[in-house]
Amino acid sequence: EDDVLLLKTPLIFDVSVCELFWWSISGARVVVAEAGAEKDPGKLSETISRYGVTTVQFVPSLLSVFLEEAERDDIGRMSSLKLVLSAGEALSADVVHRFGSSLHAKYQTRLDNLYGPTEATVYSTYYPCDFESDLIPIGKPLSNTSLYIVDKDGHLTPGGV
Repeated sequence: EDDVLLLKTPLIFDVSVCELFWWSISGARVVVAEAGAEKDPGKLSETISRYGVTTVQFVPSLLSVFLEEAERDDIGRMSSLKLVLSAGEALSADVVHRFGSSLHAKYQTRLDNLYGPTEATVYSTYYPCDFESDLIPIGKPLSNTSLYIVDKDGHLTPGGV
């Protein structure tokens, strides 16, 4: 209930579903970004600072561009950020390391890698990123979700695979 979520994803993308409804389910507040701000790290930074945004989500390619702004943030404009969610593309170790040395190092902001095939759900797994690792897995199932690993023939594999 103390969180402020940023709605910035255009409504034509599946990820916008989370931004549209997550705040109302959790009791958080929502800030609607100015149209086009999702492509402008400076505007996003201003919005985060002005409204005390605590949670935001990015596809990794946009997160990488946003990190350029975060790496220059020497006046604490992003100090309210507690959690950044990344999904929609493979999250690279390079982006995770940059995040670790900027937002995490400055403000202890957490980065979670989320995964979910659009055909089934927006998100089905999460992984709290380790900023020292070069391995960025898709993680573990979200609550009330099961994850099955199948082999190349589509057969269920045993536990531990």
